[in-house]
Amino acid sequence: MKRPDHEIDVLCGDEQGTLSDEDMVNDEMSDASSHGSQFYEKPDWVKRVSVDGTEEALLASPLHYSIMDLEASARDGCHLCTIIWDRVRDQLRDLSETAKARLQHAVGVVICRPEFDPADDEVDHGPQPLALEVSYFVDGESEKRSAYIFTVGFDIQVTGGMSPKSLATSSDCSELPDPDRHVSDCTINSIKRWIEDCVQNHQECHVQASLGQTKSKNDVLPTRLLDMIPSRGPDFVTLEETTNMDLTAQYMTLSHCWGAFLPTRLLKNFYEGFKEGILLNDLPRTFQHAIDFTRRLQVRYLWIDALCIIQDSQDDWLHEALLMSSVYSNSRLNLAATSSSDGHGGLYHARHMLLTVPCIVTASWEGFGKGTYQILDESAWRRRVNDGPLNHRAWVLQERLLTSRTAHFAYDQIWWECHCERASEAFPDGVPDSTLSLEPDIIKTFSDLRPSDSIDSNEKWLQWVKAYTKTDLTKNSDKLVAIAGIATTVQRMLDWPEADYLAGMWRQDLAADLLWRAAGVGTKIQPYVAPSWSWASVKGEIYFHSSEDRNVVRSSLAIRILKSNVTPVTGAMGPVKYGCLTIHGPLHRILLSEPDVSIVNYPRFEKLTIGVTSLSGSSAFEDSLDDDRWYHEWQMRERRTYFCRFMTTSTPHLEEAFVSEGLLFEPTGVQPGQYHRIGWLRMFLDDAQNIVVERSDLSSDEYIEMVDNGNYIFDVV
Repeated sequence: MKRPDHEIDVLCGDEQGTLSDEDMVNDEMSDASSHGSQFYEKPDWVKRVSVDGTEEALLASPLHYSIMDLEASARDGCHLCTIIWDRVRDQLRDLSETAKARLQHAVGVVICRPEFDPADDEVDHGPQPLALEVSYFVDGESEKRSAYIFTVGFDIQVTGGMSPKSLATSSDCSELPDPDRHVSDCTINSIKRWIEDCVQNHQECHVQASLGQTKSKNDVLPTRLLDMIPSRGPDFVTLEETTNMDLTAQYMTLSHCWGAFLPTRLLKNFYEGFKEGILLNDLPRTFQHAIDFTRRLQVRYLWIDALCIIQDSQDDWLHEALLMSSVYSNSRLNLAATSSSDGHGGLYHARHMLLTVPCIVTASWEGFGKGTYQILDESAWRRRVNDGPLNHRAWVLQERLLTSRTAHFAYDQIWWECHCERASEAFPDGVPDSTLSLEPDIIKTFSDLRPSDSIDSNEKWLQWVKAYTKTDLTKNSDKLVAIAGIATTVQRMLDWPEADYLAGMWRQDLAADLLWRAAGVGTKIQPYVAPSWSWASVKGEIYFHSSEDRNVVRSSLAIRILKSNVTPVTGAMGPVKYGCLTIHGPLHRILLSEPDVSIVNYPRFEKLTIGVTSLSGSSAFEDSLDDDRWYHEWQMRERRTYFCRFMTTSTPHLEEAFVSEGLLFEPTGVQPGQYHRIGWLRMFLDDAQNIVVERSDLSSDEYIEMVDNGNYIFDVV
């Protein structure tokens, strides 16, 4: 399918009051506000927009008078409306029913403006990007902030004089993708070029690949691979053991969501049959597409977890799962089924061809003149890649981190990601990072690990763990296994002793890291997967940083970890059977009462008593139990609760003079002085004297050893 002879030469050609070149230009201007901004006088349908009661000088022109008109225009092939509708659909999914009802009376308005206010004398008003905003509000109520239903934003870039990376080109592909074909030949050529450029020129990606190398040559290749060129012909693939395979053999990997069930998996009874041949028609759609794409890239081998790991052998599964660092690091290219939620979704999607090419318009804005502009959706990477169903899966985080190169098969196009570059079918020479709102990406931080700075390197680890805890894990028992590949790579790069890895935490900054807390709703995982002091014992997103500077926390620590040990199931980076910390520090009995569960996802206690100090309300203390259900059960269970104060610091910037922070424990009942962690607590105090100095006077069954100044030695398991 050839590219259209003409690109869109107006912002939208629809007849319902939409904007043309002439519509965008008006020489008649009048003062709009006291600070000298200009507002373009237009017919009645142009509205002055008010945000939070403050008028802004904006050029506004209606796009479509209803959501239905916008959708229809996108279906009719308007390029601009297509990319806007793609963005608006996401907004519609998140709207309340009330807001959706209001859409029946909604007006769409396009606002085009410079990035900076022309009236601001402190800004250099040379060539600058423009911003295109599309707002939907209730007709006749545009002056009211409450009238807005939603706004979506796009960046506009002038095509002349921009760097190649800032401007999409179509040099590689003179044709639009054919929606009836899976992947065009020019896309295959682009991916081959991206791979070759990465292999030849990206030193950081070379370093990443080397991190997956183990001391054993046998780990250069996975234990098993799928052969794309079997003797039985193209309708089959075969399972091959790599023991005697050439170590330079190239292979690709697949990242995918399993979904509820995969009809074809490698089981003990199928092993010999898989070596004879696997019929492609017996495989789910995602696997078929991955095989097809691997063959088109002329790579002989492919690794798919479901077909290369014996799924009904716990020993084989665990052995292979702990080798993920080398499996993905040594992969030629990782294929990511980014937009598919299960094995039937596939890599190839029926996509809109206009989303795979740059949106180019010609228009005029006062002060810029008539010219060619490129409309870019700055949320594209986030919505289509980062927020894809695949990247909500816990296992995929390490797959994405460990591999040097990934091709993301999103619903709109294929996106390229390596540790040095991002590209796509629409941006074959590299996506414009500053325009597509590419937040600092965790995949690029392996290179930031420095053996000379263990504290900073540990902070990078915490970033990955935080991202990991936001993802979904089908089996809670995999909590430590699914991040073991990242841990292995960190250990190798920093040359830290394996014994320093303690159930998901590193000994290097352990005391400060123990102050983690559940970000929202947490659930204690049962049966046992990690000691209670490890974040891995909780299901849900985890915060590691308190409001205090981490250096202040370290310098103010009132506790010392005397001893730490874990008992792994197999391998230091894998699952554990047991873990114990012996702590020296202040320990107090504490009374928490009146749990308030009225706010969904944010329960808390209303009252706290510790020694002679009583506190009430959120302004006096903050608490977070590791399991949200415990708030609901609190009054029905008789609990003995203890507070271990980790730190107390002065806070001259707050109304209260001091902040005291620590952990909540309860006795295990197994042996004296042994506790489970149950939560986190921070108190805001006018006078820290009672908390800091007061002796707790615990009885002998509440500690292992009593030390001076109210400090005790006790165990946490």
